[in-house]
Amino acid sequence: MPKISRTKSRILLLTVTLLFLAASALAFYVPTGGKVVRMRMLRMTKGEVPQRIVSLAPVITETLYAIGAGDKVKGVTDYCDYPPEAAKVAKVGGYYDPNFEAILSLRPDLVILLPEHKEHRQRFQYLRIATYTVEMNSIAGIMSTFIQLGSICQKEAQGFYLTETFRQKIMAVQKKTQNLSRKKVVLAINRDYSEAVIREAYVAGQDGFYNELLQFAGGTNAYQKKVPKYPKLSIEGLIALHTDVLIELIPDSSQGSKSPAQLKQDWQAMPGLSEAQKKEVYILTGSYLVRPGPRVLQLLDDLVKILHPEIVGE
Repeated sequence: MPKISRTKSRILLLTVTLLFLAASALAFYVPTGGKVVRMRMLRMTKGEVPQRIVSLAPVITETLYAIGAGDKVKGVTDYCDYPPEAAKVAKVGGYYDPNFEAILSLRPDLVILLPEHKEHRQRFQYLRIATYTVEMNSIAGIMSTFIQLGSICQKEAQGFYLTETFRQKIMAVQKKTQNLSRKKVVLAINRDYSEAVIREAYVAGQDGFYNELLQFAGGTNAYQKKVPKYPKLSIEGLIALHTDVLIELIPDSSQGSKSPAQLKQDWQAMPGLSEAQKKEVYILTGSYLVRPGPRVLQLLDDLVKILHPEIVGE
């Protein structure tokens, strides 16, 4: 029977414990999508701690640094640029097309991935490299990842602290917005920025952290269908949503040479948009807007300032 490394054993133990919610877990409550979900925080047995981690996503990299495990990160994707220290770490290729030769040269004892990296995980398993997959598309998933990676890296206290910071912040915002009027909001997350006229755009649907953040901030997602996660809508489809507020999220540099003012004008020039709607167009820029990780609370703050400026500073 082949031997299992202590790192792999630790990951296996964590996975099994998460699945079966071991009796030693500590209970706490996470607000999500307007509801309160019961989660578990796990006390893990000590074991070998990975010292050479490769991260295959910016949100994973940011989380590892946020819990104090940045010194263990030896490889990151070309898109991992936050915190600034991460930009100095060896690059291992793209988000969907990592360079396996570069990864092997780093001699990793653990590669951390997202669910969409399923094929990559299979290849790593063939290469006998330990992997761990985290889900960060929901607020509960983000907070759970803080706990999981904190346990794997023996940074449990930091993981718990980060999770509790999230919980307290979200519940404080919910308390302030729960009885306020809710505007209908379109969150536009991608389009062809090279076109002079907007013809279609991708928006946030009902499934995922964007929808949850809107609810926490005291808004309502104008797109009410359950699927897809990020629907592509034509001009007619966007107008048919009868939104009160339109917020476009722009990651750094993705908009090309257009300034935020020019991006706003693109929307205001869209046929069928009322004068009231044109006054409620907002452009937010920054990489944190598309990374559901430790900085996602910045987006929550942005949404509150737009939707309910009267409670800012309370």
